[in-house]
Parts: sequence; C-alpha cells; structure tokens
Amino acid sequence: MAGLRTRTISASDREQFTDANRIREFTRKADLDAMVAQSPENVTCFSGFYDMDLAFGDALHFVLWPSEGEPVLVTHERGPGFGKIEAFVDDVRLYDAWSGAAENPIPVLHDALIDRGLKGSRIGMELDQLSAADYEDLRELMPGTEFVDCGSLCQEIRMIKTPAEIDHLHWAARMTSRAIQVAYEMARPGDTEKDIADLLGYTIARFGADRVLFNVVASGARTPEGHHFAESVALRPGDIFRVDYGGLFSGYSTDIVRMAVVGKPSERQSSIYQRVVELQQRMVDRLLPGAIPADLIAQSLREYEDMGLPPDRPMWGHGIGLGVHEKPVFVSSETQPLATNMVLCIEHGWMDRAHAERYHVEDMYLVTENGPRLLSDYTTIDNMHVME
Repeated sequence: MAGLRTRTISASDREQFTDANRIREFTRKADLDAMVAQSPENVTCFSGFYDMDLAFGDALHFVLWPSEGEPVLVTHERGPGFGKIEAFVDDVRLYDAWSGAAENPIPVLHDALIDRGLKGSRIGMELDQLSAADYEDLRELMPGTEFVDCGSLCQEIRMIKTPAEIDHLHWAARMTSRAIQVAYEMARPGDTEKDIADLLGYTIARFGADRVLFNVVASGARTPEGHHFAESVALRPGDIFRVDYGGLFSGYSTDIVRMAVVGKPSERQSSIYQRVVELQQRMVDRLLPGAIPADLIAQSLREYEDMGLPPDRPMWGHGIGLGVHEKPVFVSSETQPLATNMVLCIEHGWMDRAHAERYHVEDMYLVTENGPRLLSDYTTIDNMHVME
C-alpha cells in the first residue's frame, strides 16, 4: 500500500463543489429573501467550511446566503492549537463558544441578517437544527421577520452534484471498494469478523478517508442483521460474509456492499447471489433522467417474484454526497424524478430465512443522459469474493 495518492480539499477548491447559482435560484423560487444553513452537511455545502467540530454539535454554525449579495459564515473562535478557519466565504463572523464569557451566537446571526438588509423579510432556516430557545431568541430580535423551514429545499439543492463533487465521489467510491477488496484478500478462514473490521478501518484510512462512517461486518447467521457490529466470531468454511461499508472523505460519504464466501460457494448460494445481482443490474439499467423511483421499485418487485425471491426490502437506494442518505430515497412512495448528475446508491438483496443468510449488493452510480455510470468501480459485484 506504499505510495498511495490521497486527497485533501482546500477551502478555495471547495468553491467548485458548490453551485452558487443553484442556491440563489432555489431561494428565489421558494419566494425567500435568504436561506440560513445550519446542519453540518449544508454548512459545508454553502460555505466550504469543513471542520471536525461540525459533527460534534457542541456549538452552532450558520451560513447566511441571501438571494442577492454575499454570504456570511457564523462560527466560533478557535483557541490555540485548533487551527484556522478555512472557507470560500469572505465574511466570517466569530463568537466565543468556550470561555467563561461564552457568547450566544444568535445575536451574531442577527447582526449579519441586519447587515444584509433582511429585517422584516422571509427567511428559510433548517428549523429542525435549532432549539426552541434559540428560535425564540431570534424571533424576539427580528420582529416582523418570517422564518420558514428550508431543510427539504437544502436537500433538493444538494441532489445535483457539480463536476468537482462527481470527480471526488468517484475517487472516494473507488477507494472504499479497494479497501474492502484488500481486506478480503488478506482474510483467511479462522479470522474473526472483528479482525476483518479492524483491517478495513486501517485500510480505508490509509486510502484517504478521514474516518470510518459506518461498518457493517457480518458472517454466516449474522448476515441478516441489518446494522451488525463485528464480533469475535471466527469465519467458518461455507459462511457467506457481508460488508456494508462507508467512509468520510473530506466530508463526502461513501456506501457500498461487497460479499464474500469462505471457500467455494454452494450451488444454492451462487444461485441466490447471481439472481440478486441480475435484479440489481435491471434496476440500474433504468436509472435515466426522468425515471421515477416508485415506478422502478414497482417493476423490480414484480421481477423479484418472477425470480422466485419474494421481496423483503423496504428501501432500494438513496442519494449520497455530503450526507449518507440524501434525496431521492428509493422507497415505494418516492416520486422525485431522477436527473442528470445525481449520485445514487442502489442496493438490492434477499434474505434466505431457511438458511439464516442475507444476500446484499450495493454500488454508487452517476445518472447521465447516456445511462448510469458506475462510480465504485475498483471492484464489481459480479461474484462473491472467495476467501481461501
């Protein structure tokens, strides 16, 4: 693994990851004078600011993006040893979050709103990210101003990826599939689930991830457990092995599944797995702009029955980017049409209850006018990896 090329994204580079025109277009279409982003994903999207503190939730961060004029980042001061604040937003306003004289950030946000001429206007906020007390403080400071929820709007903005995001997600997806492949190649019968999980964690970090985002690692009778933490259970001949894995790469998420089997798979195991792969590919072939997830799922449900695999999945995929589960979510009620430059995770699977085994495949795809493009393409789901 020597000589690996990893990536970091500078604050200036992150401006290419944000579609400023799309933010302003959606703001105006929603009849808003401004939007305020607060969730970690949207703060990064709207400002280029990416910091470990965003995930901790110990302090508030805001990005004010007016329909006209320049955005403002509100964040807390960094003490000695915490590094500088990097963002492509020029107007950065700080508050003291940690000292004995800790400040309330709401007045700082208020001042930014006033400076942008937004008193008495209509402002979108991610209201589920704000406490009732902070919301009441803001309303008291801004009488006559209308605050409406814009969380769903922010997700819609992020659904369409910029070329820089697509390139980065492609690289991150390749590194994730590569990490799983390396762990599988090094695994041997008798290793434990935890052994492989530990190796995966080291490898994905070595390949450029900031950290492990989630790590579902299960063998044999534990494969049906959807979100299973690895146990100190040794792999046995004939066991199937399921890894549903994701890393965080400069703020961007990955989510793929690769399966293995200890020794040569049985005819039954191969048959089930290959049918699941075929069902996955059929849906993937239909990932075209304008397609409706609910329609794709309805067709897939019929195909599962035809394949002799009574369907048992509640979700068949989701968007991915700064968040793991982004819009659109592939459930039977989803009517959001697919569009060019969406990045999607598509996942299929089936549970063989008689043998306590779960078969599962998942890959990351880009929606294009010419058909879907596989992003997690370092390895494929064509066959289960054989551990020998």
